[in-house]
Amino acid sequence: MPALYAKIFLSESANAANLRRMTLDYKNINQDLSLLYNEWGSYD
Repeated sequence: MPALYAKIFLSESANAANLRRMTLDYKNINQDLSLLYNEWGSYD
């Protein structure tokens, strides 16, 4: 039974870490796209 709880804990920790990474990736991509749009979007 302790092994099951350890697996659940590790799985939840990994999920939380993945969500944090995904949030940072989204923010970075959004910032990069904003910079590109501001640089090239006005050359229509």
